[in-house]
Amino acid sequence: MNREKPDTGSTPHLRPRIIRWVGWDAGVIILACAATIMIGVHFDLIERFYQFSRAHDDWELDEFALIFVTLSVAGLFLAIRRFFQIRREYRLRIEAEQKMADLALNDSLTGLVNRRAFLQQLEDRLAKQKTVEHAVVMIDLDRFKPINDLYGHDAGDRVLQTVALRLKGAIKPAGVLARLGGDEFAALLSDASGGEELDRVVTRLQHATEEPVQIGSAICSVGASIGVAIVHPGQTATVSDLLKQADMALYNAKRGGRARHVYFDEEMNRKATKRSRLEMDLRRAVDDDEIQPYYQPLIRLSDGGVEGYEILARWRHAELGDIPPEEFIPIAEDAGLINPLTRSIFRKACEDAREWPDGLFMSLNISPVQLRNEGIVEDLTDILGAFGHPPDFLEVEITENALVEDTDMAKQVLQKMADSGIRIALDDFGTGYASINQLRALPFTKLKIDKSFITSMQDNLESRQIVTAVLALSQSLGLACTAEGIESPEVAEWLKEAGCGMGQGFYFGRPGRDVLKTLAEPGASESAARLEESMSDADAGGGRSAPDCQATKT
Repeated sequence: MNREKPDTGSTPHLRPRIIRWVGWDAGVIILACAATIMIGVHFDLIERFYQFSRAHDDWELDEFALIFVTLSVAGLFLAIRRFFQIRREYRLRIEAEQKMADLALNDSLTGLVNRRAFLQQLEDRLAKQKTVEHAVVMIDLDRFKPINDLYGHDAGDRVLQTVALRLKGAIKPAGVLARLGGDEFAALLSDASGGEELDRVVTRLQHATEEPVQIGSAICSVGASIGVAIVHPGQTATVSDLLKQADMALYNAKRGGRARHVYFDEEMNRKATKRSRLEMDLRRAVDDDEIQPYYQPLIRLSDGGVEGYEILARWRHAELGDIPPEEFIPIAEDAGLINPLTRSIFRKACEDAREWPDGLFMSLNISPVQLRNEGIVEDLTDILGAFGHPPDFLEVEITENALVEDTDMAKQVLQKMADSGIRIALDDFGTGYASINQLRALPFTKLKIDKSFITSMQDNLESRQIVTAVLALSQSLGLACTAEGIESPEVAEWLKEAGCGMGQGFYFGRPGRDVLKTLAEPGASESAARLEESMSDADAGGGRSAPDCQATKT
């Protein structure tokens, strides 16, 4: 990458100081000696001195002259030597300052420019080249952290160096590639000659990150999410605007499944504005305890009895109406609100549960973010104790993806929960990355089959086969099993006969605030009756009914 060396501003001030130093220390002596010689030659002083010394032989002036000449020559030699020493020191000082300037504007690991230099060059190009299209490309590696965890930071550094070289080779020499920090890179592309050319460059950058990197005997694959923001000729954009737009596009690329590139559009800006407003309103809602716990019954499939309730967060916005959890929970995680939100919901649920009949339990979902902090265990046990509930009254649900982000920390937190008496269920099983070894090594007491498999059982043979396999796996590991998303008596009956112990879904009841009303009125008693009725009909028909599973994929 061709670029001019930056002027740090220190050299112009340094030159006069060194020149003055050389002038007083060595230059004056040299000039004085030269002036003396010239004056002596001009006025023939040596001849006159010789005649004067011959006339005053008794004064021994020739000895004084010898001493004077010797000292003068020695002084001249020392002055010249000192002059060259100072020039060398000056050159080394300039080189050191240049090296400091390079370190200030370059990444020492990859040799790319750093964030500061990238922002400077972006600002310069936006100011000077308003008739050229500029694109800012934000690149964030997707699977870099596991490389550091598994193979160490040295291996991680080598991966970053290799990826940096490949990215640099994917852009034109006029482009600017920077490492912003960690595993985040950025590219500044100018005059990409239209959208097709730009898309080809971005695709090359994507492929450059996907090629495996071999570190010793290990082969590391990373990949990247990429966000692109463009300012067209004639448009006015600031550095802050472009970076914000590229960050929005990168965020959407990550949320869309990673390993992809996304271009910024105004719809993203509208969504970001809405998200920002929701975040402010969510902070206020958490502070004011506006988010309420709703309860969905967990049904014992053997007889339709209620065993417990899952706590679900519900937020009714004063202006926007009901905000679904899948919309405000990610905001709470990103904004650092998930812990106070969980404490608020759980405290209200524990207070409500003091009126519940004996023998029930509650189930609470924990965000993957919360498994990075061991303090969550104390929060839960303190709230349980404050309302007189034993630890085994609570069953914590975590998703498989929570185990991938930081396995070691998750294991510590989960073990601490189990030691305190809290039960742990693996939620949405079958949709994440949990291994059989994790099921054996971690203190799970239950698997929850993801509702996507349950709801598609009647139309998809593969879904039924997956459910059958999960039930067999849970039985072999001695784990209880709950099926989510049950919406028909046929599915409930089939699951019961297949050995599933517990179920939940709209067939048994929708989430609500009043658990006592659910127990006293239609709710569970009706679901039990419907289940028994479906079983009786099946028996009367000569055998149990099962979902009409066809060998078609959905």
